[in-house]
Amino acid sequence: MVKKRLTGPRSSSVPKERTSMGSLGFVDRCERSISSLEAVDGVHLERRSAVFPAGQGNGVEGRLALLENDGISLPEAIRPYVFDVPELHASWQYSDPVIVGEFCLGNLPRRLAGGGVPMEDSRLPEAQQRILAELKLIDQAPFSGSGRIAGLRIPQEGEWEIWYYDMKKSYFGRLDLDYGCYLENVLLTRGAFGWQYLFSEEDMRAGKYRSVTKNLTSMLNTFAALFPDQDYTALADRLEARL
Repeated sequence: MVKKRLTGPRSSSVPKERTSMGSLGFVDRCERSISSLEAVDGVHLERRSAVFPAGQGNGVEGRLALLENDGISLPEAIRPYVFDVPELHASWQYSDPVIVGEFCLGNLPRRLAGGGVPMEDSRLPEAQQRILAELKLIDQAPFSGSGRIAGLRIPQEGEWEIWYYDMKKSYFGRLDLDYGCYLENVLLTRGAFGWQYLFSEEDMRAGKYRSVTKNLTSMLNTFAALFPDQDYTALADRLEARL
């Protein structure tokens, strides 16, 4: 079988926090990010536990080998973000000021292997409906039922694309970051609702984004104080540029 080499994702800066945690794997870094938030007074945090069906774990190398057999070779830049657990999830709320967030990162090899139900929204233009149906789901918010998802699109040619869909805000657009940077910002924001808009071209001055900008403003101010070893300056600059 002739292998198709998936071209790597677009170049994008990686937050400093990646290097500050040394050689820890992504799962360990994610667990640390969740634990640091859970330890904060005023935070209520819930998680769901998912398991592979019997015999479907295989380990990271095993899952990559299965993709290789299907003619898919992951770029080296993606491999540090491949994990064997079915998903990484946290849903949380901070009490004062009120900040809410959730993330549920899917297992990338399983997503690339296919088998999921294509996403649909008949309200979108036809061209966007086709893109939505192509996406491999990488992040969602199952506890909130908010209709927010992020997906990976791999064109026949060119760079990988990250798209964000917000059903309640009727928004669907490509984000200005790559897969690795998406996951890094999940760790940094702990999945605070709306952080993806900071990498969109959306004008967030519109009234429908009032709750989003309030949540992000509170998150950036509060997290900068709670986690002084992490740098929120770039995200704050992005928010300011959209207001």
